[in-house]
Amino acid sequence: MPTLSRRFAETAAFAAGVMIYIWWLQFVAPHSIGLLLLAMLISFWQHSETLISLGLGLRAFLRALRSWWIVWLLLIPATMWLAWDRLVVSGAIHQALLYLLWCILQQLTYQKMVFDRLRAGLGNSWKTRTISGVVFATVHLPNPVLVLSTFVLGNVLELVW
Repeated sequence: MPTLSRRFAETAAFAAGVMIYIWWLQFVAPHSIGLLLLAMLISFWQHSETLISLGLGLRAFLRALRSWWIVWLLLIPATMWLAWDRLVVSGAIHQALLYLLWCILQQLTYQKMVFDRLRAGLGNSWKTRTISGVVFATVHLPNPVLVLSTFVLGNVLELVW
């Protein structure tokens, strides 16, 4: 069983790796993202993660759809009414779906590599949510809007997850 300091070190190292990639390596060595993905896969293996524990099973997907039905009920008609013609005509729907997939991947990474590691050491508390929210917000520092929104939304989602 990893100690609390090891969990903090793993979380800090991964967050630092992400920040180094975002702020420097993506410009000089874009393929170095493979190192982060490898680190993530090794961590998943060391922590005996499965597709089910990662929330990627069919049951988890269906449960998420049911849990967030009100969001889908509001979001789909609003998108169709406000922007459907622009999305289809410009071909942006493809880009919007890819961006949504990218956001889901970021949330999965945040959840598993930061929050779950800290929660295992600190328990499910406001301290764990705050620390992991600060880590996720810090990664978004180049964009002040994302800093605030990822901190707030990350904390809110951790309460209901």
